[in-house]
Amino acid sequence: MAAMETDPELLSRLEKFNKSGYRKISPLFFAKPDGSKGFAIVFVLDRNDLIGYHAAAILIEPEAFIHDFIFPKINEIQAGNDQIVLAAIDLLHPEVMICPSPDLTSADIQYQKPLWIFPQYELGIGTPGQSILDITNQQFRRNLMLLGLLALVLSGGVWFVNRSLRREMELAEMKSDFVSNISHELKTPLALIRLFAESLEMGRVPSKEKQMQYFKIIGQESER
Repeated sequence: MAAMETDPELLSRLEKFNKSGYRKISPLFFAKPDGSKGFAIVFVLDRNDLIGYHAAAILIEPEAFIHDFIFPKINEIQAGNDQIVLAAIDLLHPEVMICPSPDLTSADIQYQKPLWIFPQYELGIGTPGQSILDITNQQFRRNLMLLGLLALVLSGGVWFVNRSLRREMELAEMKSDFVSNISHELKTPLALIRLFAESLEMGRVPSKEKQMQYFKIIGQESER
């Protein structure tokens, strides 16, 4: 608890977070017996009815923790991306970097952000051999080409659908015309056959020659 005295409000702030349902962890620097500076993360445990809230601290060696735990996870997420390299930079010694890539130098670092709960370190984003703007432009051009290809495929699909619909409409129109023509071709001879048949049946054709002519026409129209 002697280390807590360096920041008397720390425990109070952590208790407030815990009461609101959020267990927050906070960094804490403290003096080691040998005079060097140590680092720990502090958090509040669940409330005990007898003693109330009480805190716990885990001593951490930041450099080893970043190297052994944080960067392996980052490398898993970043697997396959060789354009961007991440590094942890010690603000007290900027020339010292924790980085899985030996080719990365401080000159390659283009952006820096605080590294989680380690106030002494920042996460640097580096792009060896090219700038982030170059990478962004490459990605933009690649996306533009993909969009162009997609637009071309969609245009081809629309043209094909339109062509298919037009052919279907033409085919439907041809079928309709064909049915109309067949219907007309059938109605005309049927009406003529019926007329001649009724005339012959009712004896309206007294001439034998005329009757034979009617029979001949009925036969021709039936064959047609």
